Amino acid sequence: MSLSILLYMLVFCLIAVISLLFLLMRAKSRQIFLSEENEKMMEILSTVPSGYFYFLYKPQIEVCSRRLAVLLGIYEKRISYATILDHLSDKSRTLLDKKLEELQVKGREFSVILKDKNEVLRLMVKGTRSSDIDGHTFADILWFSDVTDILSQSELNEQKAEAYQKQSSLFLTALDGLPYAVWMRNSDMSLGYCNLEYLKLAGVDNRKRVLDESIELSDCSKNKVNPKILAIAAKNTGEIQSHNAVFVQDKTPKLYELSEIPLNTDKDVDNRYTIGFAKSVQQTEELKQSLDNYVSAQHEVLAGLESAIAIFKADGHLDFYNPAFSQIWKLENDWLDTKPSYGAILDRLREKRLLPEAADFIRFKHDELNVFSTLTTSKEDMMHLPSGQILKRFVMPYPLGGIVMTFDDVTDRVSLERSFNEQLEIQKSMINHMPQGTLFFDNVGRLKAYNPAYVSLFKPDEDFLRSEPLLMEFIDSQKPVLCASDDVWPLLKDKILIAIEDSHIVARLKIDDKITVVFKSVHLPNGGLLLSYERDN
Repeated sequence: MSLSILLYMLVFCLIAVISLLFLLMRAKSRQIFLSEENEKMMEILSTVPSGYFYFLYKPQIEVCSRRLAVLLGIYEKRISYATILDHLSDKSRTLLDKKLEELQVKGREFSVILKDKNEVLRLMVKGTRSSDIDGHTFADILWFSDVTDILSQSELNEQKAEAYQKQSSLFLTALDGLPYAVWMRNSDMSLGYCNLEYLKLAGVDNRKRVLDESIELSDCSKNKVNPKILAIAAKNTGEIQSHNAVFVQDKTPKLYELSEIPLNTDKDVDNRYTIGFAKSVQQTEELKQSLDNYVSAQHEVLAGLESAIAIFKADGHLDFYNPAFSQIWKLENDWLDTKPSYGAILDRLREKRLLPEAADFIRFKHDELNVFSTLTTSKEDMMHLPSGQILKRFVMPYPLGGIVMTFDDVTDRVSLERSFNEQLEIQKSMINHMPQGTLFFDNVGRLKAYNPAYVSLFKPDEDFLRSEPLLMEFIDSQKPVLCASDDVWPLLKDKILIAIEDSHIVARLKIDDKITVVFKSVHLPNGGLLLSYERDN
């Protein structure tokens, strides 16, 4: 072999060795690069908000992210899929196993909600498959996301929505149970709701049809009222609009009170809604008519009474008076027919100088008007007029509201009573100065007066005498001083009663067996009885 060939072969080998060394160095550099890229990729994955667990098939390894381990509270160095399952609830474990099998066998990706073993966390788990550019699978990945707060809020919202739904259903059921028609209108005044009673009045049993066609109630009275026109007026004015109407129910026309009430009046007119109702007032109207008839009949009776009577409403205005009232107060009927207030009547009477003298008329008037707000039971008083006339007044609450006043002229009767009382005082004075023990009983047998001479003789219990005992009680009270024997007392009592019965009989009695008294009785013209006890010297 020539030297030149040998030299060429040496150069070729040298080139080959250098090329091999270059390839080895390039491969080493690529490995270092891939290792660094892998580390960077792992660091990037560690920052993903979701935890993950993946199955790598070439080589076959299982990898759990640090975030997933922390999420499930796993603190082991080597974490397998079995470890992940151990930290899930029983139902979640079964579900995840089933879904993972479908992913690995059929490539069916999934998304499920799982719970941890304590059933505190809610985890959304997504199963995905990773393939190369040729479609070969090299990994299956499970992504774990904590959705506890999101689902809790969602469940809370669902619970609130369910509660609102129940409340709304209960409200609508309650409206259907009302005994009168109720409806609501949209901003364009079309019907948005009606209850069952509305359907009865409308004569349609299909609620959807009533609302779709906005079927209105039909007033069959002479002055027909359109509920929709009433609603428009309520919407525009912002005030409740009411009117009576006649609707047919059970083939019978009945009187109803029809009302439309504006809603959300704080908004502009175009965005307002209304709610309406129709309530039967047929029975109320009949009762009112009956009451009016009763009051009219009552007024006819009161008009014929001699006592002056006036009925005032709760607001203080005159509602009724009889002829005796206008006569006793000398007031004009034409003026009284204008229904003046009680305050105006007091002013008119003051001008005529017919009221009792009062140093402070304003105070007097205030006290008089105050009865409209304070009177709960009837009261009686006497009114002494400047003319010398005396009126007895009764003031009482009126059952229909307000008060009733009655006035009776008792001037003559008061004069007689005053004269009688004066005579009675004179008689009492005479009795008190009589030397005999004297007692006076009225026509019903009650003790009305006794004198000091009787007290001196019998030493009675004066509290007992002041209690106005009956005649028989009085006689029994004398037993301790007239008779000590229970056997003798009936005979002595009969003796006293005989003397009382016959004024001509005189009975002698002994007080404590020491003092003898002569007992007499006198029957008075008014039915009363006078008894006297005089010492027998």
